[in-house]
Amino acid sequence: MATIVKRIDSKGAVSWQVKIRLRGHAPLSLTFSRKGDARAWSAEMETTIRRGRAAIALAQASADLTRRVAEARSESTLNPGKSK
Repeated sequence: MATIVKRIDSKGAVSWQVKIRLRGHAPLSLTFSRKGDARAWSAEMETTIRRGRAAIALAQASADLTRRVAEARSESTLNPGKSK
């Protein structure tokens, strides 16, 4: 079952953390800037896991995280004067 939690950082930025816990499978967690993205990802991952493709789901979660880190890094290099 997926749980989506609204998070607010010290600067007031809102993010949405998804936690998926299904019996017999490792828990998954990922954070998104948009709630719709969080819902879509959680539904996709739950379906993938329930269809017996837990390894695929873990690999996809890892790929999603890698992609998001790369995007964040490219945004910070595009806006070098902007501090975090």
